[in-house]
Amino acid sequence: MLDALADLAASLAVRGSRLTLVPGKSVEVIPKLSALLGGARVLAHRWVEPFARERDRRVKEALGDRFTLYEGETLLTPGSVRTQGGGPYAVFTPFSRACRRELDRGVGAPIPPPPLIPTRAAPRQLETCDLPTLDSLGLTRNPRVIAGGETHARQRLDRFVAERLSAYPTARDRMDLDGTSRLSADLKFGALSIREVYGRVASASARTKSAPVREAADKFLSELLWREFTHHTLWDHPEVLRRPFRATFEGFPWRDDERALEAWRQGATGYPIVDAAARQLVLEGYVHNRARMIAASFLTKHLLIDYRLGEAHYLKHLVDGDWAQNNAGWQWSAGCGCDAAPYFRVFNPVEQGRRFDPEGAYIRRYLPSSGPS
Repeated sequence: MLDALADLAASLAVRGSRLTLVPGKSVEVIPKLSALLGGARVLAHRWVEPFARERDRRVKEALGDRFTLYEGETLLTPGSVRTQGGGPYAVFTPFSRACRRELDRGVGAPIPPPPLIPTRAAPRQLETCDLPTLDSLGLTRNPRVIAGGETHARQRLDRFVAERLSAYPTARDRMDLDGTSRLSADLKFGALSIREVYGRVASASARTKSAPVREAADKFLSELLWREFTHHTLWDHPEVLRRPFRATFEGFPWRDDERALEAWRQGATGYPIVDAAARQLVLEGYVHNRARMIAASFLTKHLLIDYRLGEAHYLKHLVDGDWAQNNAGWQWSAGCGCDAAPYFRVFNPVEQGRRFDPEGAYIRRYLPSSGPS
């Protein structure tokens, strides 16, 4: 977040403007700021998370017509994709088809930033603050954590489209390869627009004559639509952050085993691929998606520990910790989320390691003392 804010401040400065930071709670500060600026309009992006919806409701209540929410977190307006019966989709595949039909009409090109952005002096009565630094917060930069901000995000997007997209369908599952886009944190913090990412990949597919590239692009777009599905699901079912999507899982007899849970958190289960995922999470604030699924399956299906404990642990450490996706991923792994028949799906951690880390490179990266998988 600090990287993203610093990058935004530099981008505004180039255009003759500046980033002003005001300390306090948004529901109190924003109405006050609007009044100090002479009844200024407030423009914001909608969030689907329940706490954000309540925040926006309170700001709207204070500002009335001066407050306008725009879409930006999702490709399509949450609540707009409906079944023929008018209700929300509960299964991903038909949801993705419905989205594709809408998106095939065009996502819309991003509006470029203006060359100059007029600015004005902040009112004297306004309390402002400097952008925090890691030093001022008592933190030390972790070189393993991905660099944030729009500049780095665009570089990652360019590199992915030019160099990694064609191999994405197979490389994305290989934990020992650098085969994913690594755009998840950029999308979570808004350093990149989801519409721009979707449009860039769709355009790359439309321009090529290569069938493998088109298939790869289609697979990646499907993953973006899975993200879309999780956000729309959270919009329609905010209760999933507290309880299972499938009501039949209420009261599931999870095991209360703090020792096993702590071993899983610390990377001390004795299963190398599971432990490597645990170490990567704490070291980098990120876990390869295949490793996330293996680790989540192990916690919920092998140890029979409540998925919500794993969900909370991941959200605490992930740089790309997104409420909608993190919850949907954990419920998918536990078998209580949006899926036709997931309850019997159990990942074999040994076989998964052999298939997706065949030389043991991923394991040795986080468990240096380990031998080949």
